[in-house]
Parts: sequence; C-alpha cells; structure tokens
Amino acid sequence: MNTSPLGPKPCPHCQISGPAILPVRYAVVPAGLSASVPAWAKPDTPFPEGDGYDYLLRALRQGFVYVYYESNRQWEGWSVAEDGSLWKQPTAAYAQPQKKSDCTMPCHNPTSLEMLILSTAALKGNCWIAFTPAKWRTGTLDRYASDANARRKRMQCVEYWQWTTPANEQRVAQASVEVLNDIADYMMPGPACPVLTLPYNPPVRRISRTESCAPWFYFDEGAVRVQGTLTPWSRRRCEQAERTIDAMQKQGTGVNRYDKPITQLVVALEDASGIAHELAGFSDDMTALHAGWLDELSIEFMSMQLLAGARNQIRQMEKALAEKHTLDAFSSTVNYGMDKVSGADVVPGADAQRQLVLNDLLRRAQLSSEQAGNETLATSWAKYDAGLNHDKINAFNACYEQFCQVIATRMEALHSLRIAWLESASFITCSQDFYSTSVEDNLSYRETVDYALASLNLTDTGAQWLDSLINQYSAKSESNLVWRSLLLNNPDVIAEMTVYLESLAKSHGKTEKADEASFLAAVAPLAGKLTEAYDKANELLERPATPSSSFSRMMLYCDRRLSTFGDRFFNFTRLSKSLDGMNELLTKSLFQVVSGVSFDNAVQLSVGQIQDGDAFRRQLLEDMKYSGAAERRKLRSRYQSDFDKFAQGAEGESALKGARIKLLALFFNGLEFKNQLQESKGDSKSHAQIASAFLGTLSTATEIIEPAVKNGIRNGAGPTSVKFVGTSAGTAAAVVNLVLDSGDLSSEWNSDHRRWVFVGLNVGKVGVDAGVALKSLGGLLEVLAKIPSLNGAVLGAMTDALAEATVARIVGFLASWEVMIGMFLIEQLITYYFGNDLQKWCREGVFGLEPDDKLKSTWQLGPKKPRDKEYDNQQEEYQKALGAVL
Repeated sequence: MNTSPLGPKPCPHCQISGPAILPVRYAVVPAGLSASVPAWAKPDTPFPEGDGYDYLLRALRQGFVYVYYESNRQWEGWSVAEDGSLWKQPTAAYAQPQKKSDCTMPCHNPTSLEMLILSTAALKGNCWIAFTPAKWRTGTLDRYASDANARRKRMQCVEYWQWTTPANEQRVAQASVEVLNDIADYMMPGPACPVLTLPYNPPVRRISRTESCAPWFYFDEGAVRVQGTLTPWSRRRCEQAERTIDAMQKQGTGVNRYDKPITQLVVALEDASGIAHELAGFSDDMTALHAGWLDELSIEFMSMQLLAGARNQIRQMEKALAEKHTLDAFSSTVNYGMDKVSGADVVPGADAQRQLVLNDLLRRAQLSSEQAGNETLATSWAKYDAGLNHDKINAFNACYEQFCQVIATRMEALHSLRIAWLESASFITCSQDFYSTSVEDNLSYRETVDYALASLNLTDTGAQWLDSLINQYSAKSESNLVWRSLLLNNPDVIAEMTVYLESLAKSHGKTEKADEASFLAAVAPLAGKLTEAYDKANELLERPATPSSSFSRMMLYCDRRLSTFGDRFFNFTRLSKSLDGMNELLTKSLFQVVSGVSFDNAVQLSVGQIQDGDAFRRQLLEDMKYSGAAERRKLRSRYQSDFDKFAQGAEGESALKGARIKLLALFFNGLEFKNQLQESKGDSKSHAQIASAFLGTLSTATEIIEPAVKNGIRNGAGPTSVKFVGTSAGTAAAVVNLVLDSGDLSSEWNSDHRRWVFVGLNVGKVGVDAGVALKSLGGLLEVLAKIPSLNGAVLGAMTDALAEATVARIVGFLASWEVMIGMFLIEQLITYYFGNDLQKWCREGVFGLEPDDKLKSTWQLGPKKPRDKEYDNQQEEYQKALGAVL
C-alpha cells in the first residue's frame, strides 16, 4: 500500500485490514429454485414452513449492521446501501443511511465493501452482530449492551475461537468459494437461479389470453405466482465468489490472543422483518396480477357491467310502463275511481258503500298492474338477449372465477406463512428495537410493522387474525402488533391509553346509543400523550423525504396501515346497525386523531352525531319521500287553463293554424341540431350530420318568417332573399342527408353480416332523400329564375325538366309528407322487429353473436393505449344506443 505523502491516499473504506467477516441474511423465495439454506446456516429454531416457499441466503438489504465487542464493551456501526455494500460509520449511535456509493477515491475497490473489517477487539472476546432495517438509537444500544439475555435473543454471536478453527456451524462458516456459491447473489445464472427467476422490479406481464373461438378465455395457472423481489440484488457479485475471497484474504489479516493467524468468516444474520416484508410484497404481486387481469380484460368487464345495467334499466322501464298502462285502464272506468287509483284524496262525504267499492277497485287495479309488470319484466330483455353469445359469457365468467380461486389459494398460503412469521419470537424481538418515546423510533416501528401487516385483511385467514388482535383491546403484549402500531410502540402512550382501550373493550358489542357525558369522559385520554406523539410524528413526516431510502419513501407515500386496519375496524360484521354506540364513536375518534384530525374536531364530530343524528336521518327520509306531486298537478292545471284561453281567442286560433306544424318542425330540427353537437365524434360523418341539422333548422325558420317579410316588404329584395336562403339551405340539407343515407346503404350492403331488411330500408330512405332534394332544388331554381341576370337557357331547361308532369309527380310523391311519415313508421317497425341500436351494440359487441373483427379477441388490440381507445368507443356507443332506447 502506498503511504507516501506525495502518492494517493488510501481509501478509508476499502483499503483497511483486520478481522474480515462477510454478513448475509436469510430470505424467503418460491420453492423450486437452485438455492437453499446450507447446513452451516441452519437456524437454531426452524423457520415457519409454507406450502410453495423456501429459504436461502442473500446479500444484506438496505439498513444498518451493528457489532458489539464484549472485550471492551464498544459498538461499531455500518450502513448498508441498496446494492449490499457496507459503509463504516464514525460512531454507531450516529450512523447515517447510505443509498449508493459516494466514494471518489481513485483507488476505490467496491469488492472490499462486501465485508466487514472488524476491530481487533473481536479476537479478544466474543462479538455480537445484528442487522436492522432502521437505525438504532442510544437507548437500544445501551439495552443490548447491558442485557446479555436480550442481546442473545436479538444478535448473532461470533466467538473468538471461531476466527482460527471455524466449525462451519451455528450460522458461522469459513469463507470459501464453495460457501459463497451457496449464496444467491454469487450464483451462476441459470433457469432456476434466484436472480433471474425472482427479479427486482420486474416488468408487468399479461396473464390472460383470449381467442376468437371456444374456449375464448384461458390463462396459464403456472404464471400466477410471485413476480419479483422487494429489494434489489447485488448484481456485481454474480459469479464473482473467487474475486470476493481474494479480497477477503488480502484484507482479513490478524492473529488471535495466542498469535495464531486468523481466517475469514461468513455469518448468517436473521432478518425477520425483511422476510415479513418480502411476503407482503409477494401478496402485492398477487393483488397486482388480479388488477392486471381487470385491466387486460377491461372491455369484457365493462361490457358485462353495461349489459347488466341496460338489462336492469330496460326491464324496470318496461315494467313501470306496463303497470302505468294497467292503472290508467282501471282509472278510466269511473271518474271518482280514477282519483282513487291515481292516489288523490277521496272526495269528502262519500258513503261507506261507495268507499268499499272504490277500495276494491284500487286493490284489483294494483294486483293487475303488478301482474302485468312482472310479465313484462320477464320478456322485455329477450330481444336484446337473443343477440348475445351466452357460451362466451359463461366461458368468461368461468375463467375469471377459476383465476380468482387460484389467486385466493395462493394468497391464503402466503398470509398463513406471513402470520407465522409475525407471531415468531424473532420478528417480535426485532420490532422491539424501537420501543421508546423517541419520535424517530416510533416511525421506525411503523415502517417495520405496518408493511408487514399490509393487506392481511384481503383473506379470511388474515382477517380473522387481525380481528383476534383487535378484540384484545390491549397493547400490553409485544405480540399485539395492531394496537402497538396504533399507539406507536411508545411506552408513555401505551400506559396512558390503557384506560381508553378498556373503555373500548367494555363497549364492544353493545348497540345502545352513547351518552354524551360518558363519551366525553371516555375519549379524554386521546388528548394526552397520543395526540402529542402523533403531532410530532406528523410534523416529521411533513418534511421533505430524504433520498437515502427508496423503501422509506414508498412507505411514506403509501399508508398501508389505514387501509388494512380500517377495513377490519369498520367492517360491517364488527359494527352494529347503530353507528352512534360508544365503541363506534371511540373507534372513529381514535382513527381521526391518528389520521391527523385535531382532538377537538374529532370530538366535535362525534358529539354532533350523538346530538343531531336522529333528527338528520328523519329529515333525510322526509325529503326522500317528498315527491311534489300536488304542486305539479296545480302547475299543470294552471298551464292548461291559460293555454285554453289563448286558443279560443281569434288571434290565437289564427296563429295556431298557421304556425303549429312549422314551429313543431322547427323545434325538432333545433333539438336534432343540439343532439348532433353533443354526440359529435369529430369525424367527417359527425360534421355532415351537424351541417344537415343546422341547414334543416335554417330552412324551416325561413319558411316561418317568410309570410311576415313578404307582407311587410311588398317591394324589394327582402322576400326573394329570405326564400333564396331557405331553399338553398333546404337543398343543401337534403343533399347531405342523401349522401349520409347512401353511405349507410353502402355500409350495410358491404357488411359481413348483411341484413336485407335494412338494405331495403336504406334504399327507401335514399329515394325519399332524392325526392326532397329535387323538390328543394326546384324551389331554388324558381327563385333563381326570377332574377333577370341569372335567367338563362340552362337554368330554364332544368326548371322545365323538373316541372314536367311525370317528373313532378314522382318528385312530389317522394317528397310528400305522407311518404315521409310512412318511411318513418316503416323504420320504427323494422327497428322494433329487427333491432334497434342497443340490439346492434349487443350483437356486435365483445359478447355478441356477430362481434366486430377487433372484438372477436381483445388480445389483438395489443398495448394498453389501443385497448383504452376501444374501451372508450364501446362505452360511447353504448351510451348513445341506450339513450335512444330509453
């Protein structure tokens, strides 16, 4: 080593020597990999067994390593970076987290950071080593230094004699290439290599598969498995065991108390919290697979929901109409009975006999209407149901049910194994590293425990276990992770909240309404140490997150505790029907304070519920029952009276006769224009429909105002201009309609599922459009012929051709209102018997008998963006079709 003042300085991290030991940790992995725990690292107490899971050794994850020397009663600390490199800290009590390498020395050797270079005090007596994901404070260090029993439970002992004559047992082995090759990070890549089989942050893979024919939907059950690991691998160690041994031999020098040369060691450290977190990550993988399934088959799931919604709405609408028609038929029998059936008050003074008759009439009317409604309910969806492929729907439901069963089975096994770890002495012991009043320790406990408990509520096994802890209503036991987490594992908070938890236990299962005075007395402990501790914790959490730990940032922005605990605390199986009981109010107040709501506001909300809850509910029910029927009847009567007076007058009669039809046509034209604007998709067809609706509205408006202009301006260009605008707009609208209907005819003719009845309908519509266009063109030519400057031979010839008797009769017939109404009725009848837009959507949808090509198998849609686009298109078409039906 060059120590010349003029040469490069030695690296303080990697160019040091002393007793060298390489720490590794126990980790959980899916069974069937090429690695397992070697014989020398077998734990004294066997690890919990889980179906489909095994254990192995791998490099340390991000955190800290602490070493205690018995010979001089001193501590040393190292910070572990994300890649597993070990960074010596100036002092153990003030160790700082390390995310990645920040050494700038030119002679830096990262291989040397794979090991610990200990003090020579390790050769003079036993040393104790432990890994922890979060920093140990002074109180924790003092406790393990002074309590030999606690130290023995938490830390791994390396006895002084093992440095010279290691026995490769008791979780300590002599470092060699063979020993390192049993550690996952050093293994050679292969099909069963953990690094490749269980990657860090793996890409999302599609699980579901679709086909255009039976079985339509399927999946590979073997792909429903753990997807990746929660912590990154130390990739630079792969196949580099020999390089690491060389570095250890160069730096791991020294002699023991008898001047005998030492060897280099490998030590296996417990990481119960890391295993629990990894199992939680495996559960998240399963949850993500389910979420991915819903996204991959989003069009299918949406179609199922929309079909169910349409079926319910149509059946209820048809049922209501049938009941109304039946009631109307009964109500028309007698005038007095009509009022009775419709719900109006009985006329005062009616004799008892007549009252009985009317009551019987009402009863029979209601029974008949209910029967008619039920009959309609059973048949109203049949015409839509006929266009659906029920075999495909059943296959979809069966495949999804099978997938959910596989997920549920995997999740139950995972949660059973995780619960076994959460109940283990090793996890409880490591979580108690942070049993103190320090706000940093409080948050470290939450980070350790909360994610270990995350999503246990999703399975029956996990939910029952959480409920068993909740029902204890005590944080005295270190094993009650639920209440310890809520009380931050803070001894002062736990002591003060004992009375509060006793109040919860006494009120558990009671349904009577809470007394305000009793509630205020029971909720008082929340205002003490708990509020103070959470105020400090929330203040610390509100500060900008340090970039030193990716896992800590993930826990900071994803509070899994509230979602997991909240589901169990506020589950309907635990809450009574009355939400203003003592237990419910105390629980809600606790969670409000835990979530950051001030104590005063939390109490005020609960007290307000006690005082005003019943009155509020009564008022809400009254508002819901109020229908406003009487006011609507009065308003309708007044409108009818005013309208009759106007219609009977001379002015009203003349106006109504002249404008009723045209105003009605104008109204519908305007409504059509508005609908086209709202339903426009932005394509050329939508623009053409908007233009046609606008031009039709303009043409009708000019026809209405033309008499006024003609009578008001007898000499001038006014009447001609108005008529020119009207006829031009009418001609243009007719031409646009002709083009659109011709396009529909062409589309239906060229369709793979040609429907001849719709071909005939479109032929008729094209003929009517042509007649209207020619009639409008004739009107336009008449206007143009009156202008001397435009009157020419060509214009005259066209006018004469349209005025010819045969042509005029054909055009007049096609453009007559009788033909238009007839075509409209034919279209409605065809739609009724052969299908409307909703029937077409059902038939050509993903579950239809004649699905669109791209919906035969949604697999072919490929990436998420095209799938989302088709999702939006299907939803839009459904809404338009359902709106037309309803």
